[in-house]
Amino acid sequence: MRTELLAHQQEYAGLHELRATASAPVDALADGLHRADSELAEADKEPDQDLRRLADRRHPDHFARARRSAEGTSRRRDAAGAQFEAQRRLGEAVQVVAALDQAMTASRQVARARVERVHAYMCRRIWNYWQHLVAAHKDGAMVNERLAPLEPPLPDLP
Repeated sequence: MRTELLAHQQEYAGLHELRATASAPVDALADGLHRADSELAEADKEPDQDLRRLADRRHPDHFARARRSAEGTSRRRDAAGAQFEAQRRLGEAVQVVAALDQAMTASRQVARARVERVHAYMCRRIWNYWQHLVAAHKDGAMVNERLAPLEPPLPDLP
């Protein structure tokens, strides 16, 4: 049982370290997504169509409005792309953390099953030995009545 437990602890420690490394940038990525959402909300505002530049004096009003509208559309497209990329990166990071959580849970369940199998095997061996001892002992009934074999305790898994 100790061997299985040690193997599990080594595997679990490695998974825990990977999870800590993978979860570290999640907060920063969430902040980046929040900033990208703010930039997208700002880009969604209608551009000021009355604002005119010096060069706009040489062109008709509809030309200046079209240029402003195109600039606004370009800003919205860039902001939407940045927001999508921030969502994608955050989603990937969260998926990696969730996968590592599942791997840690699976590792714990496998270790528990292995330890329980070893424990059951040891208990069968102890009771088998006890049965042979009682049968071979000259005062087997008294030994069986006064003494009882003890099962080893199951260790706690982290």
